[in-house]
Amino acid sequence: MRYSFKPLKSPIKKRKIAGFDIETYGDLNEFLMASVYYDNKFKVFWDCEEMIKFIHKNLKGYWIYATNLEFDFYGLYKNHLKKYPHKPIFRNGLIGVKMYSKRGDGQFKHPIYFLDTMNYVHFGVEKLGKIIGIEKLPTPKCFGRKPKTYEEKIELTNYNIRDSEISCKFVEWFQEKLFDFGGELETTIAKTSLDIFRRKFFFDEWFKPNKRINDFVRKGYYGGRTEAFKRGYVEKLNYYDVNSLYPSVMKLKLPNPNSAKYHEKVDERYLIYEGMINCVVECPDDLNKPFLPYRNEDDNGKLIFPSGTFKGTWTCFELRYAIQLGYKIKQFNDAVIYYDKQIYFADYVDKLYYERQECKKHGKSEQLIYKLLLNSLYGKFGQNSAGDDWLHIDSPDMNKVKPEQIIEIIDDTFVRVKSSRTAIFVQPIISAYVTAFARTLLYQYIEKYDVYYCDTDSIFTPDTVPASLELGTMKFEGLIQDVVIVKPRFYKINMNAKTYVKLKGANRINEEAWNKIVFEQLSYTKMKFMKFKESKRRHLHVNQKIEVEKLFSLEDTKRDWGNKPFNPAILQDSNPLRMLYKVEDTLNIHGVHYVQTNQK
Repeated sequence: MRYSFKPLKSPIKKRKIAGFDIETYGDLNEFLMASVYYDNKFKVFWDCEEMIKFIHKNLKGYWIYATNLEFDFYGLYKNHLKKYPHKPIFRNGLIGVKMYSKRGDGQFKHPIYFLDTMNYVHFGVEKLGKIIGIEKLPTPKCFGRKPKTYEEKIELTNYNIRDSEISCKFVEWFQEKLFDFGGELETTIAKTSLDIFRRKFFFDEWFKPNKRINDFVRKGYYGGRTEAFKRGYVEKLNYYDVNSLYPSVMKLKLPNPNSAKYHEKVDERYLIYEGMINCVVECPDDLNKPFLPYRNEDDNGKLIFPSGTFKGTWTCFELRYAIQLGYKIKQFNDAVIYYDKQIYFADYVDKLYYERQECKKHGKSEQLIYKLLLNSLYGKFGQNSAGDDWLHIDSPDMNKVKPEQIIEIIDDTFVRVKSSRTAIFVQPIISAYVTAFARTLLYQYIEKYDVYYCDTDSIFTPDTVPASLELGTMKFEGLIQDVVIVKPRFYKINMNAKTYVKLKGANRINEEAWNKIVFEQLSYTKMKFMKFKESKRRHLHVNQKIEVEKLFSLEDTKRDWGNKPFNPAILQDSNPLRMLYKVEDTLNIHGVHYVQTNQK
């Protein structure tokens, strides 16, 4: 039987939802108390084992949510992990835990799922509460320590119950709105968007591609463009971003996954089709802001947009556009070519975008749901399942593990195993083309206007760009009074009478700390909680408070700044990095001259 991606026709399930939250004390963040909220009632616990027993007895089949699950789950279970077979699911962080319960005969049944509200939207409890109209309570006086009085204990208890209630009722609200639209709540927003697409908008059938094709296509799957063309201090720039960039390009024709074929040798004739071609290209010398992306292996695979001559894998669409800009293809190698193309997502995008705009007109919170669904679908088709899984040594999932998959056993409790599953929906050519279309749409503005900085779907420019509120067009966000651009995702803006600071790797940094890093070249120190995997690697306690010091480099390695150090007081211009290859010999294929090269 050949597995395929088909429309969903099964009835929509409604999940039983609960919310929980824990409070901790001390530098090790030891369990202090917790509550669970379900079916419009709650229960409070001052003993973690009592709470665990209650959950396993009374909440079988529930999806139990916390906001920032990793902290709450391991704060509750960390001294009981060996006793309860389970399977944690990691994607950068913990997104869920499948917890098993035993029947009287020793068999496993009725799994309990622990999940994170942040799988849907990366908001804290306070913001979730505002969406559904429930106010988060003020932080208790005894927060982070044991209460000393009865009043402090009541204050902490009420605070904790409210957080559990908000997590629960937010997901219930979210599920109800999805149900009204005709979709089913899944464990993440991406899976939820896929469910809606298959139920309401997909009427085709995609066969599961072979591994060779998927692996080849992934080489040409690049992310968004984030680049500083000028850096330092500048005044009076216009800030624009594209209205729903990725949804807008999803409406275009995309390769039909069923029509894929691998070719060992190709030439320019294959450019009329869609697909991925591995080749050597030469960028025109006069192009200061090049178009084609490249993973710089000399800089940890960082995505750059270089000039010179270099080898890579790109979509046929990008190569055709590059040729219009003056690029030359010096050598064709192998390719995966898709001989058919089709529109798949136009109805999905149009319907959700319309619903979002209607909700915005009437001030409805549901507009957030449509925004999330619009932006989450395309990436699901590029999901990479390669990596490793952590399985509890007594979990029933271990029955499916082959000996050669085992990487290591951790603390006699977890088995780390190789994971190489490919789901039936994984078609990376879809995601690769959507991101290629998106980068090209943004590039049309980079090419036409004097752009100082770009970030995926936005630009800073002194020029005036035609703007509107239509899907896929530029929207004017505001006039930047002044900005200090350091490098990609590292800047400080004064706009609309507010100051905004951004520094990748320090998400919650304030202006004072940002200024010290940039103007005084000081390190950044922050307090963080030890996450589960890192705690195992470093032999520390999970959730333990540790102080982390990090020194951020002010130098940008994605562009050539002429060996001039960064100076926040002046404006500096840049040139693209230049890739150089040593020519070995030449080929003549179908009457076209190519140069065969290797990287220097």
